[in-house]
Amino acid sequence: MEPKLSFYAAIQDDLAMVDQNLRDLASSGPPWLIEVLDHALLQRGKRIRPVIALLSAKLRPCDREPPVLVSTAVELLHVAALIHDDTVDNADTRRGIATASTILGPHAAVMLGDYLVAKSVHFITEIIEPRIIRRFSETAVELASGQMDEWFANFDQTQTRDQYVHRIRKKTASLFAAATESGAILNHSPQEEIANLWDYGVNLGIAFQMIDDILDFQATETEVGKPVGTDLSRGILTLPSLLLMERYPNDNPIIDLCEGRDRLENVGKAVEIIHRSDIIPDSYAIARKYLDRAHAALRSIPSSIYKQSLLDIGEYVLDRNQ
Repeated sequence: MEPKLSFYAAIQDDLAMVDQNLRDLASSGPPWLIEVLDHALLQRGKRIRPVIALLSAKLRPCDREPPVLVSTAVELLHVAALIHDDTVDNADTRRGIATASTILGPHAAVMLGDYLVAKSVHFITEIIEPRIIRRFSETAVELASGQMDEWFANFDQTQTRDQYVHRIRKKTASLFAAATESGAILNHSPQEEIANLWDYGVNLGIAFQMIDDILDFQATETEVGKPVGTDLSRGILTLPSLLLMERYPNDNPIIDLCEGRDRLENVGKAVEIIHRSDIIPDSYAIARKYLDRAHAALRSIPSSIYKQSLLDIGEYVLDRNQ
């Protein structure tokens, strides 16, 4: 196991139970559903969201089954959000594999995403914990709201960095926070500790999305799972693009891009300027600040392999392609 991925060791048996839940779900139902669920659920990524849910629950003594159910629900909600994102973005592939919308068509893909949201709710309601049920319902709203915020901000050159952070807080970080907060609720942590785990999840999620957005400008398609430069070409202004707008407010290819002129040419110009400047390292520095906030939220929690694993995940998130 790679040192930077050592955080799996502390919860690998529980994570295997999450994977089994996903396999059981993917093998049930009519043949057409089995095929698409197998495709959607079993493309094994890093499973970061269920991992942090499991680790948060293990910070204090806790029954094994409820965190596994929550972690399964977290992963289902995440996969549903990816399917909806890919469908809205007309994405053909993710991590080099055809998306659900490519295989099924956009209408069926949306219904598949809705099905996975419903299954996520099913796992959550088995726990019978009102605070977690409420948190997941709020998170589903935030995920949808964040996606709509992004859609309606496409090609909007007036948007600010604060608006960007607010958007990714809803679209990405809300599910990270739901995972860590739910784990803390399940092990009956004191309210202050629950709040700290929520704070850790929010800031880790913001840093995670910022790194994804940076990689869109500097990594290969194999590494990020989508064609490089895709976000900007679709009018989605992320951290590096917004820094470019801040530093060159007048003579800027993104302005021309947003006004519909020579899209491919202006994307190329923007990428070139970003790479020629300090925007990439400065973007990493901003993500680092959010990661530091995540780590600070864990300061009062007693040392354990589970706390260390949460800290290690943060470093892995930041170090994915520096």
